[in-house]
Amino acid sequence: MTKSPWDKFLDTLEEENETIKQEKDYNLDFAKALAQARKALLQDDQENWANLVIEAIRYKRDKDAMQQHWSEKLKEIEQGINSHRDAMQDALRELWSEDDRRLRDRIHAFNNRLPENIRDPLVGVRLRRASYLMMGLDPQEYPPYHKGRFYDMYKFLNYKREKTGDDAGTRYEHAIVFLKHILKEVQQRGIDYPATPVDAQSVVFWYTRYLEKQKNRKPAPSPMPPDQAEPNQKMPHPLNTILYGPPGTGKTWHTVTRAVAIIEGKDVGEVEKEKRDEVKRRFEEYRDQDAARIEMVTFHQNTTYEDFIEGIRPVLNNDPASANGQATPEPQRSVSADAGVRTDINDDEQSSSEDGKPGEVQYEMREGVFRRIAKRAAANREQRYVLVIDEINRGNIARIFGELITLIEDSKRTGAHDAAWVTLPGSKDRFSVPPNLYLLGTMNTADRSIALLDTALRRRFKFIEMMPNPSHEGVNKNVDGVDCSRLLKAMNRRIAVLLDREHQIGHTYFLGVNDMDALAEAFQHGVLPLLQEYFYEDWEKISAALNNNGFVKRDAAPDELLKSGLADENQAIYNLLSHDDKRWTDPATYQAIYKTTTTETGEPNDDNAEESDDNSAAGPNDGNATGDE
Repeated sequence: MTKSPWDKFLDTLEEENETIKQEKDYNLDFAKALAQARKALLQDDQENWANLVIEAIRYKRDKDAMQQHWSEKLKEIEQGINSHRDAMQDALRELWSEDDRRLRDRIHAFNNRLPENIRDPLVGVRLRRASYLMMGLDPQEYPPYHKGRFYDMYKFLNYKREKTGDDAGTRYEHAIVFLKHILKEVQQRGIDYPATPVDAQSVVFWYTRYLEKQKNRKPAPSPMPPDQAEPNQKMPHPLNTILYGPPGTGKTWHTVTRAVAIIEGKDVGEVEKEKRDEVKRRFEEYRDQDAARIEMVTFHQNTTYEDFIEGIRPVLNNDPASANGQATPEPQRSVSADAGVRTDINDDEQSSSEDGKPGEVQYEMREGVFRRIAKRAAANREQRYVLVIDEINRGNIARIFGELITLIEDSKRTGAHDAAWVTLPGSKDRFSVPPNLYLLGTMNTADRSIALLDTALRRRFKFIEMMPNPSHEGVNKNVDGVDCSRLLKAMNRRIAVLLDREHQIGHTYFLGVNDMDALAEAFQHGVLPLLQEYFYEDWEKISAALNNNGFVKRDAAPDELLKSGLADENQAIYNLLSHDDKRWTDPATYQAIYKTTTTETGEPNDDNAEESDDNSAAGPNDGNATGDE
């Protein structure tokens, strides 16, 4: 007999009870700190309440450093306190005061009292931020809320989710009723845990991750399209590689996988199959060691040879930290005959920064990131080293690499048949590039076409193109009836004509978009700013890329200017919809982007095509989930 979802859930809960208890992490220290802040605020302790709230938020942000989006949302509360203390005090009173108001009334009043500069139009954002702060009132009764986790659990247990359009407080009340329903089912089974709503919320987060593991038994979806993942790539890896493509195609994301594959001597496809959080953990370990085997640098317009290779840098006399924030290095030593580095700096040079009066500016020769990792690689030939250069095309390549552009060639590396070395102009050291140092770059083609790259650079690197993949498994095909795959494909088809193929929109802009709030946020804070940059504020083309769906408003010139002859009927003022306009969360507005008279394949479009009822499909597992997401 097939078990119901509830039976499967409760059976697993009973079997894994002890494990779940051990994994419980609600950040009760954060709740305790908020409780102290609440007490000070309600007692009108003006000297302490604000500092206590800020300290609690900073603790939470440090703990959740990997969840950058939500860290920023908490930071906005901190900023509100610093700039509008009275308004924030009134808002928190609405949330924390002891009275008989319903939860939705508290949260509604809190959000309305917030200073305008930190109000958010998205319901999900308002609710999650409020739920964090509610922990200061009673952490056992008011747990943190994560829309994706709750929606996944509603779907699995066939539990009715709240209506689209419900306010933040109503959604929170609905979630707590659901948690109490779980408690009731648990008690009937005689299971001793969970016992409170916050326990039940912990179970929800644990179980949704458990379901993901059982369903997939594979890593979270990679931003790199499957046909570009090179599953059959065999060793050895190219010494110099650049991943290139439009924004949002997973280039920087994939450098983590590729760097780990290089370090461990594995195929890229082999590492791709591993769990993402495990790969990321090893990547960070290779970076954090004292003798790091992976280094990262981002090129920009002001990056110089002196930053990358070596150069003279100022340092305050008798100050252990130089102007660039690094501790004064020990004398440079030769680490191998092939490394091409000099012997110990002589006594006169070493004492140069020790002469002079305290506080005076002295100058010393500093090694850049490329030379530092090259030295380590030369000293440990049995190990592989990787230098990741993000946004490699944003720097002046000829200026940054200088004479070393020749040395990175395979045939010019130390020990190769045509090995070469140079004398560095600053330190006068002999230098060559070891064969176990790999260069891995990323290039955003929206910034600069590959055709415009320095010819010498193009000849020395293997280029791997990464283009948008609308069919990526992480792009949801049914968000309340909106097919994000068709949406992305339709926009990119128009952008390629209106501009070029290098300025398309990457699929990662839509990863994790599982409801209308998330889709609205993706457009408001990702897609539309990118289109504005692409088309240089040419609003007609921006609107055309969206199939004139209504996000861009066109207003005629004022009548008084028309009458005076200072403007004509062809002139217009363009604006985006206000952030709180209901059309941002209206599925029909997004469907209009891809529902045209013909489909992208040229076939007649069926506007009445059946849509899947599944509008809460989970996006890719972020790998950073904790008990208090």
